[in-house]
Amino acid sequence: MKFILKLILLLSITVFTLNASIFGEGDNNTQTLEIRVSSSHNDAEEKVGNGYMYRDSSDLELTEDENEQQIVGIRFRNINIPRHATITKAYIQFEVDEISTDNTSLTIKGEDTDNSFAFSSRVHDISNRDTTDGFMNFGNWFEGSVSWNPPAWNHENDHGEDQRTPDLKNIVQEIIDRNGWKNGNAMSFIISGSGKRVAKSYDGEHGAAPLLHLEYSGGDTNNEDNSSNNDSNSAMCYALTDDSDRLYKVTMSPNSNSLPEASYISIDQEFNGEGSAYRASNNKFYAFTGVSDDVGPSNLYSIDVETGVITPLKTHIISGEHGTVEGAEFYFDPTLNKEILYVISQEEDSKLYAFDPDNN
Repeated sequence: MKFILKLILLLSITVFTLNASIFGEGDNNTQTLEIRVSSSHNDAEEKVGNGYMYRDSSDLELTEDENEQQIVGIRFRNINIPRHATITKAYIQFEVDEISTDNTSLTIKGEDTDNSFAFSSRVHDISNRDTTDGFMNFGNWFEGSVSWNPPAWNHENDHGEDQRTPDLKNIVQEIIDRNGWKNGNAMSFIISGSGKRVAKSYDGEHGAAPLLHLEYSGGDTNNEDNSSNNDSNSAMCYALTDDSDRLYKVTMSPNSNSLPEASYISIDQEFNGEGSAYRASNNKFYAFTGVSDDVGPSNLYSIDVETGVITPLKTHIISGEHGTVEGAEFYFDPTLNKEILYVISQEEDSKLYAFDPDNN
């Protein structure tokens, strides 16, 4: 009987220890990480009525702007936390841009994705994103959203506890426990609700942009490279489909036993050219568009794979009605010591063209 009681006690201690390890209780190896919004397209506002996006506002209205309801998206890059780490604390710190005292009720969710892309100018780019919906762990349910009723913001430039969200650790935990999460990925938070609090944005004051504070311990450190983009040990494939406003990305790890899943970034233009190519040296994707798939002339554009910003490079790169593109690829030219874009035309007598994107 004593042996059975001892065994039950031992099992009870073991179960408690497992729970403590997962949720950070009794772990003295807690690490702290703080990341501030780092570019113009990483904090944005979306008007609820029409879905229009504002990515360069000097402030962030949470969530009413001149009696118009809006949704706010905030993205943080280079989250250097390994998958399955235990998140013990998480919050976003804001700084007051304008005094605001209205009763305000906000809901904060995370974007439910492995690696969040920057916000584009495409309508509804915040509200169309999947959001965290909670998770079950050891028989307990953890919500994927957090309610926040911030007190009045009575003084400009304040950035204390009154401008700090409640604990967001469950939202962060749900994201980094995803199968595709990697150390160095980006995550976004989506804020909706009623009332008004006005915080500083990246475009208003870089050093006062929203700040994500994280505390964590443990995690899967095997095969993590801890680099800023975590892609140095992976092969990346970018692709466009005809007449699509999405640039797709697939990251393939040599150590993975599962098939990769495609993510995408929304872009502001549709492309119908058959050829396209990724240039690693500047992290841009090059694409073509003509009158149609079969009718030229063709124009060349570059797409920033981080922000989705499109830049026109050359009109009529292949001229004439039959000047459409069949294929394209970058190759390194040792003589010029740079990457050159090679393009195959879809003319009746196909030709191979060489183009230097840095010299029109």
